[in-house]
Amino acid sequence: MKTELQNRLKTYPMHYMTWQDFDDHVTNIIKAMDAVNYRPDYIHGIARGGLPLSVTLSNRIGVPMIIDDGITLAKSGKNILVCDDLSDTGDTFFDIQERYKNKDCSRNLKTTALLYRINTKVVPDFFSQYLDATMESDEYRWIHFPWE
Repeated sequence: MKTELQNRLKTYPMHYMTWQDFDDHVTNIIKAMDAVNYRPDYIHGIARGGLPLSVTLSNRIGVPMIIDDGITLAKSGKNILVCDDLSDTGDTFFDIQERYKNKDCSRNLKTTALLYRINTKVVPDFFSQYLDATMESDEYRWIHFPWE
């Protein structure tokens, strides 16, 4: 189902994000975290789209990245920031939140994405831009990230 949806979405007009746009979005996310005095202990990037954001955040705020989902660390009281490029349907973040909830450590989880779309199941805790165009609107665009 997810592959079918992704293929359908690729038939829409494209918006090409530049590396400068990406850097601006990362700066906005860091400002949002600073505004609430939040610093994770570890950063986990969702492969593939979340890896560029997680690497960049890790370098810019000096927080180590982890390879696994961070549940073991969260259970020991460490704060984990999970990164993805876009919360489109929200399925990815929803699944992660459920895993943390099932392990009784959801209080140690925060999420971030460069962008999130209208009707997503999960609004990230930190984000840079909200996209309010539905697939039925003329304004809807498939986002082409600079690393693609």
